[in-house]
Amino acid sequence: MNTTESQKAGLPNPEATASSERVESAQGATRVEPADGTKHRDNSPPIGTLAQLISAIYGGRFKRTTLTKAEIVALRTATEVTEAERTELFNEAQLDRLLERTRQLMLLGLGVEELRLQGSIREFARGVLERHPLFQPESQRAVLANLPEAMTEEEAVKTVLQADGASLGCTEEQTPLTKKQGDQCRKNAALCLLMLFWGSRGTSVERIQRCLYSTVWTPGPRGSKSDREMLYTLISTGGQEAASVISSLLNDVVAQHKRQAEIAARAEERASSRVVQLEEQVAQLDRQLTEATAHANRLQQELEEAKQRHETARVHWEDDFEQLRGRMMRRLREELSLLDEGLHALRREPPKVHVMIDHAERAIDGLKREMERLRRND
Repeated sequence: MNTTESQKAGLPNPEATASSERVESAQGATRVEPADGTKHRDNSPPIGTLAQLISAIYGGRFKRTTLTKAEIVALRTATEVTEAERTELFNEAQLDRLLERTRQLMLLGLGVEELRLQGSIREFARGVLERHPLFQPESQRAVLANLPEAMTEEEAVKTVLQADGASLGCTEEQTPLTKKQGDQCRKNAALCLLMLFWGSRGTSVERIQRCLYSTVWTPGPRGSKSDREMLYTLISTGGQEAASVISSLLNDVVAQHKRQAEIAARAEERASSRVVQLEEQVAQLDRQLTEATAHANRLQQELEEAKQRHETARVHWEDDFEQLRGRMMRRLREELSLLDEGLHALRREPPKVHVMIDHAERAIDGLKREMERLRRND
């Protein structure tokens, strides 16, 4: 995948990782590749199957950051890994205590467009993470399994980055990790999680970028560095491709905020115009109120006369209303009782649906009869 394709996909170019620190052994020995573009002879073995690729990466024999076209063609038909091979590969992957090789494997998977190959690489990496000490807590295992109750992406990454040293435990044959190695391990675990979210949860690149900014990158306050220090960091960084992707994402956010500001400004103009209209309506209503008050005074006299004429009719209406109200209350209590019994039958194990159907039909029939009776009285 070239730089243009990587930017279209919203992913950093795998070649941008060529200058990062690579851990050469489980004890933390590292080798820093030059960031000046110097070419080194590539002694990586040719790859024909997925098992060979995984073994070469965890064995430290695969130094490249991309696969050749011939290797991708071969891997399309050789993505299956036997159970014996899988067991052996997982045993070899246990030596990747810092998850550096796992991160390399997942980055390599992001660099190919073959979905089946991507999925196979992602599922193997998931299995490696499941066996790593950082992911033994139930909360993290739920994240890897994509369970409904699992933590959000941001919470999962923060939990990994904040894990204490005891979570990185070691056996008697292994030397304890140094503080720097522990930090690198947690960072690699967080990056592997984000790549896993992109492939398995469909998490957007924009959300991953925001998660990186708030967790992995942990920006300091503006005044924590001088202008000279910030300029040095900007010029000396080797991740130009990644910086380009981040800049593109941030430009999109800025453009979106600008559009929202324009929409808000137009909404404010409409609101101001509406306020003027409402003030005019209030003045008009004041005039109408004055006229209505005079009219009300005239009607008051007519009302007094109408009260006397309708007093007798009102008594009859109240009596009729109370009779109707009493009848309707009795009817509603009866039908609600039927429905309540039906719901109680539905909640039983197993639910008695026929009881609910019978009670509902009886309630409906009773209400229909009452409605017909009301219609005839109208």
